[in-house]
Amino acid sequence: MNALMSFRLSLFNGKTDTLPKEAQRTWAQMCERVEHPIVREAKDGALFSPALFRPAYRLQENVTELSLLVLDYDHHASFVADLVTWRELKICFAAYTTHSHRRVTKSNQEAEERFRVVVPLAAPISAEKFPALWQWAARLSDGKIDSQAQDTSRMYYTPAIATEDAPYQSVIVDGEPLDWRSLDLHSPVPEATTSQSSPASSANEFNSWAELHAETAARIRKSSKARTDRRGWTSAPGVCHGSTSGRALYISPDGAYGCHKGCTTAQVRDSFGLRQKPASGEAESHATQKQPDEAEPLCVVCMADIEPEQVSWLWHPYIAIGKLTILEGDPGLGKSWLTCAIACAVSRGRGLPSTEPFTAGNVLMLSAEDGLGDTLRPRLDAVSADVRRIFALNEPLTLDTPGLLRLEAAIIEYKPVLVIIDPLFGFTGGKVDIHRANECRAISAPLATIAERHGCAMLAVRHLGKSRGGGHALNAGIGSIDFTAAARSVLLVGRDPDDGQKRAIVQTKNNLAPHGEAIGYKLEDSQFYWTGLSDLTAGRILAAESDEGERSALIEAVDFLRTALSSGRESKAIKDEAKQGGITETTLRRAKAQLKVRARKVGMPGSHYQKWMWELPGNEAAQTRAEDGQIAESEHLRASGADNDTYSQHLAEDAQNLEFEHLQTATVSILTDEEEELAARLEFDEHLPRAEAERRAREWYAPVPF
Repeated sequence: MNALMSFRLSLFNGKTDTLPKEAQRTWAQMCERVEHPIVREAKDGALFSPALFRPAYRLQENVTELSLLVLDYDHHASFVADLVTWRELKICFAAYTTHSHRRVTKSNQEAEERFRVVVPLAAPISAEKFPALWQWAARLSDGKIDSQAQDTSRMYYTPAIATEDAPYQSVIVDGEPLDWRSLDLHSPVPEATTSQSSPASSANEFNSWAELHAETAARIRKSSKARTDRRGWTSAPGVCHGSTSGRALYISPDGAYGCHKGCTTAQVRDSFGLRQKPASGEAESHATQKQPDEAEPLCVVCMADIEPEQVSWLWHPYIAIGKLTILEGDPGLGKSWLTCAIACAVSRGRGLPSTEPFTAGNVLMLSAEDGLGDTLRPRLDAVSADVRRIFALNEPLTLDTPGLLRLEAAIIEYKPVLVIIDPLFGFTGGKVDIHRANECRAISAPLATIAERHGCAMLAVRHLGKSRGGGHALNAGIGSIDFTAAARSVLLVGRDPDDGQKRAIVQTKNNLAPHGEAIGYKLEDSQFYWTGLSDLTAGRILAAESDEGERSALIEAVDFLRTALSSGRESKAIKDEAKQGGITETTLRRAKAQLKVRARKVGMPGSHYQKWMWELPGNEAAQTRAEDGQIAESEHLRASGADNDTYSQHLAEDAQNLEFEHLQTATVSILTDEEEELAARLEFDEHLPRAEAERRAREWYAPVPF
């Protein structure tokens, strides 16, 4: 191979560097580094990636092309024996042992041989075609390579050894670059290793569905991490969906295979480079029939094959690891102080109230409301957090599909034990209606999945709604109830109604353990203190906060009505304006009752031109004849001359405007226009007491539960 042949790579200063720097290196320069590794005590320092990225972040979806095939041999591999296969291909490559070669580390408990093979490509390969090339290499290596290299954005440390005398081997083989365009990437194995496969698999030709199924099952059983239990079930991680652990891909004792992660049987076969249909014979006879793969069968598993899992806790029983937790409360109660105190405990490993100390870990904080320099860092310093373990987002982020991918990439990179999103709706974006369950589920479900996939606790902060959920604690948070449903634990923050300085966290939901006791805290002289167990309850917190919030909301609604009803106006327009101003219909009714707003209909009786009008008491203009031929109620609502106890047929629409005292109460009742109309009809047609008429009217228009 021409030593001056160059390749475009991406370089990084360290593992936390997310901004790739494009560079060009010749094959001779790369071989020089392989032959002369540097001494590096820990796995850190400069890294490279064989990929080029779109601006500006190292994300898998930003990869455009790759110029090298880089493979890590980690699983029961032999530096000498496993390189024979690559030599037989007569291609150019460089191989060298990696930093953890024959050393006992967290990822190499048995001190196995660990090495890397770098294969230059004759032409760059696109990110879309790279998975097929990687699967080709995986079959060539008999499954011994690390499946995480399927991630096209993966970074690799430059050649290094732990100490001067650490064992290190390197091999550089001359030949031609690998021309992936000449390969049959869907062939089961390269020609050099076909002797290990059955005749049918060597030609990748199968004359029946039975042969294709049998070959797929055989491949799964022979994969490097396949394990068979005593019941005859085989599980094989790291094949179809990239997982390196678990029991997702399985084969039952009778030979049926499937994947619990949702991969179809067609995707499983594709992972091994097998064809999707038999080449002839049975395939032709079934051409017009719907095959099982096309039916997308449901993934069903016997519960006897599911291993019970123990819940891991960051703070028992309040915050679970791998789960979504919601912390909610009104502004000004110290929620951000609380998150800083929890972050401090994680960064120091001090433990939290009622828990023992634990191993310190990293924290990732997403703060949309508090400045990093003027608020967040001073608070972290005030609670004595180890800020070297706490990382914060320093740019806007929206939790849509690209944003969730970037968040997951950051979690993979910084490996936080705890992720704090404060507040949650600061990152949902303006296009998401937080009151629609289907739109919220597109955020809550991925967050819960990311937390479970990477084993971190996800703590999302949100504010309480004005309505407080009708007094029900689980409905108190702003937005759809779907967020509460997705969370495994919900924590409510509030103050004592009798002592504003006394505050506490109260657990209102726990799907994983019994509810924890209320934990008190206080803020004093810009300091945060835990105060032990508290007697506060969710009911007392919500009652106090609701009363205060409702008072301010009612004052706002009263001011709005006074301004809007300076002259009589149509009720529908008033309601629409109030809704746009954030005033609920319930609050508007209370303000209407407090101001003793009069409601009346104008227009031709029985016609669709009739409208409900609202007016303040004493507004004489509303008593005059309506313009444009509209008839005021004084002309069509009056006592009959024949009988003072009977009334005209339009009593239902206009009875509330008669001069009788028992009708005047309807004017100030907190009812909708429709309820007021029905109450008047019931009161006079059925001779019901006013209170009973109102009760029945409310009952009639009450929402139907379903």
